[in-house]
Amino acid sequence: MAMSTVCPLHRLIPGVRAYSRSARRRLVDNLSVIGACSEVGQPRPGTRHAPDILRDLGILEYISRSSYSVTDNGNVTEDQSLRGEVRGVKNPLAVGSFCNALSEKISSQKDKFHLTLGGDHSIALGSMHGHALTRPKIKVLWVDAHADINTCRTSPSGNLHGMPLGVCMEGLEGHFDGIPGFDWVQKRVKPEDLVYIGLRDIDDGEIDIMKNLGIKWFSNTDVSTRGVQSVMSEAMSLLQPSEEQPLHLSFDIDALDPVFAPSTGTRAPYGLSRDDGLHICEQAAQSGALGAMDIVEVNPALGSKLDVLKTARMAFDMVGASLGLSRQEVNDAQDEFEAVIPPLTARYGSTHKVVRDMGHQSPSQPERVVEEPQRVAQASSQRKDSA
Repeated sequence: MAMSTVCPLHRLIPGVRAYSRSARRRLVDNLSVIGACSEVGQPRPGTRHAPDILRDLGILEYISRSSYSVTDNGNVTEDQSLRGEVRGVKNPLAVGSFCNALSEKISSQKDKFHLTLGGDHSIALGSMHGHALTRPKIKVLWVDAHADINTCRTSPSGNLHGMPLGVCMEGLEGHFDGIPGFDWVQKRVKPEDLVYIGLRDIDDGEIDIMKNLGIKWFSNTDVSTRGVQSVMSEAMSLLQPSEEQPLHLSFDIDALDPVFAPSTGTRAPYGLSRDDGLHICEQAAQSGALGAMDIVEVNPALGSKLDVLKTARMAFDMVGASLGLSRQEVNDAQDEFEAVIPPLTARYGSTHKVVRDMGHQSPSQPERVVEEPQRVAQASSQRKDSA
């Protein structure tokens, strides 16, 4: 598929410059973009439209400022007819079928950096699996407010966007016995190959799983007290990604505080700052071993037009930093993004015709709101005391 040419920022605004490419250390020269148009992993409509809205806002043109050669390989779409609940798990056939198709599409793109535009976070099951089929041993850096390692035995909601790691984590085999849709899963993530950053809304069952498996994690309290540089340095030291064991960065936009990214379905206050997120992505890129990135849970049906554009802008920033754009380049592009809001708003009448047709849902009542990060901080302290 040819690269999208809709709404490139430097063509919308006279005088806005496109940056020249510069050589940066990396695993490969070619980048494959795939849209993961899924919302069946969670209850709020809208996330399946995010990949195309990000394209319309110019994300392909933006990432072409990096030194990668970019190809848009289209979308994977979900089969709504497969919706249905099984033993308290919502839409397992739909999610499983979708993630299998995504895994196959990614694994067919060999010797490329894989950028997956979500979609809800259940899509990471497919993106990680596909990545592991092209590079057999991967390390996973999971940046999120939530651990997403529930199983059908522990999940309080049954929503699979909270279970992608539960499905594919080594040591949790058998937890989905009797749940259809996941027989295709071959590749599993080892507990020592996963590190979390930004956690602040964790279910009790997830805390037990992480402690029992010895999974390393850093809460947002850790980032606040220690500083993002210290946390990220330790995370990379624990993972030690390399050419033979590349890094998979799965970035949920709700890792950021809702002040920065309001249009997402399960918001939790006291989140990462924009600077924190950029530093994490920059360090991942500077490792020279980053092989794939997911950017997920942007929901263009939640909030006002400006909320949606603000959240999309954060997605641009995190992707750009992960692909090696300098902080100056990312900041300059942010200024351009703000300048492009008036012509885009005039063009669409709303943020996007799909959003206009759907109508905006209020993001003020997410599934769960964490009033204070005390429980995560307490669990983090207990983890350190027992280490």
